[in-house]
Amino acid sequence: MLLFFPFTLLEKEKLMLEYGFAQPSVITRLRHGPLGPHLETLATTLHQHGYARNSIRGYLRACHQCGQWLSQQGHTMAAVDTALVARYLHGRP
Repeated sequence: MLLFFPFTLLEKEKLMLEYGFAQPSVITRLRHGPLGPHLETLATTLHQHGYARNSIRGYLRACHQCGQWLSQQGHTMAAVDTALVARYLHGRP
């Protein structure tokens, strides 16, 4: 049986950020941040697992902040390891 979905997977994933955030400037900032491509997938996965809207927003903000810190420190996703995560967490207020 073939089901018709009006959106492609990519379009559906992009809608997840709109589900969590109403302001276009916030959505743009998240999408264009260092972890932007990963945030789309994360939002979709959290939603599929039944996370509440506010929880999804909190996780996306935290990941965005972590991505900003990684970028400011000159690190890439490939460089992330336990020690780097510990440094990030230690420096958070």
